[in-house]
Amino acid sequence: MAAAGILLAAALGGGLLFIARCFSSVARKVALRMPAGRPMEGKTAIITGANSGLGRATAAELLRQGARVIMACRDCGRAEEAARELRAEVGLCSRGGGECRGELVVHELDLASLRSVRSFCQQVLKEEPRLDVLINNAGIFQCPYMKTEDGFEMQAVRVES
Repeated sequence: MAAAGILLAAALGGGLLFIARCFSSVARKVALRMPAGRPMEGKTAIITGANSGLGRATAAELLRQGARVIMACRDCGRAEEAARELRAEVGLCSRGGGECRGELVVHELDLASLRSVRSFCQQVLKEEPRLDVLINNAGIFQCPYMKTEDGFEMQAVRVES
């Protein structure tokens, strides 16, 4: 009985090793195809909720890759503070000299207000010739039942006690 268990463990271990080796070679092939330098240069990305958490980390990485990043945030004060930190962290420069990375822009967008959404869209359509990436990252966890100014529920799933 013990011998059968050892054989089964060895077979599973060998199979897992084989699978890991296959994925490793695939990952190397994919990495070789990635463009060198700044693959997002010349591209524009909008990130909702970009002033903190995953949105902020995503903004930093897209900036490093040369993208023009539009931080679409509800609280402009917090967004401007995060933008200052990102500019220092990523090393954005003025167009005057040095190696410039991406470009960072802050726009107000409160997704709980259709008026704010319309205003944001009009501003982007007026200022941006193109949009390449949209990352819908903003979200809230609102336990008490609330509605937006337009009468929509703030959160689709409501927790009740």
